[in-house]
Amino acid sequence: MVLPLFEGVDKAPNNSLSGLSRSQRSLVKDALSSGSFDGKKGKRMTLWTPGCNIVLVGMGEKDSLGHKRARNTGARLIASMSKK
Repeated sequence: MVLPLFEGVDKAPNNSLSGLSRSQRSLVKDALSSGSFDGKKGKRMTLWTPGCNIVLVGMGEKDSLGHKRARNTGARLIASMSKK
């Protein structure tokens, strides 16, 4: 699962964690509240969980997001995942 997040966000958007187990939701919430992930452009954090891996992807500042940045961020993520 890929979860794009903006800089300065300390919790996941509503309904973005639906479909995850309670323990998986807890891991995401802990990562965000601990400050381990800041949402800065290009930052990534992978949470390894039973059943699926959750990749937090930093999108930078919300006001500066456009189609080009979203497309490029997604392309870089997929390229890096295909190398593994």
